[in-house]
Amino acid sequence: MQDLTKLIGYARKKLGVTNQFQCYNNPQTEEVYNRDVKWIVGADEHRNVVFGPDQLITWAQLQELKEEAHLDWAMTQVRRERDRRLKETDWQALSDRTMTNAQKKYRQDLRNITDTARPELDQYDDLIMSSVTWPTNPMDN
Repeated sequence: MQDLTKLIGYARKKLGVTNQFQCYNNPQTEEVYNRDVKWIVGADEHRNVVFGPDQLITWAQLQELKEEAHLDWAMTQVRRERDRRLKETDWQALSDRTMTNAQKKYRQDLRNITDTARPELDQYDDLIMSSVTWPTNPMDN
């Protein structure tokens, strides 16, 4: 995962940290992380942000969660694409229509895609579509 803010967001959710943070640049080392990531702990009497002195999520914790977060982000993108493809075929499942077995299978295969997909991301953390074996829509034939 290239974008540290996505990684911190994942770690916040995973570790139950509710505080917001500010991240300057995109730190790639612990030293820069400790300097450039500040955790919001409140506001002063003028409603200015108050930063705490400590890292609520450490660099070491981020490194431990990096691979898991990467896979989670990749699977999120797979689910988005799957949902888009399902939405394209929702009209086939209307109550006044009878779906063919091929149409039913396609939609079920889309629902099951997260069980088998091993998605890869490019350098920008975008899904490499060819890294997932998508089922063929029978309507495309």
